[in-house]
Amino acid sequence: MDAADPIGAALRDMPREYVPRFKALLEESWRGEDALRALLQQYEATVRAVAPFVEFLNLDDVQRLLTACRALLTVTATRPDASVRQLVQAAVLYLVLEEDDEEITGVLGLDDDAQVVNAACRSLGHDEWVVTLGPRYEG
Repeated sequence: MDAADPIGAALRDMPREYVPRFKALLEESWRGEDALRALLQQYEATVRAVAPFVEFLNLDDVQRLLTACRALLTVTATRPDASVRQLVQAAVLYLVLEEDDEEITGVLGLDDDAQVVNAACRSLGHDEWVVTLGPRYEG
């Protein structure tokens, strides 16, 4: 945990290929905790709707990521500084704002999300919220 620079700590903790998108999300204006919770709820509903049609989608993994993001949002109430809000918001947006349909339906669709959310969790000192994805279908 780097209390002085949680964004820098998260950026150092995530794979380089995810950094440009994450940095772009850091630039977004604060949407507010309620709006971010609504986005998480909408994402969960979308994933549940497509799950019956997606062979490799692990709903348990999605639920663990949603739980971690909701937990991260609680940090914004106790640590309201802008860097914490932007870090948490960027992690939530990384999960819910998909660049293409492959994110939800692809076999590797949650790997990047988990690594980004986990980097945010660790940088804020909450290793207990880190998500381990379940085993993949090797079929």
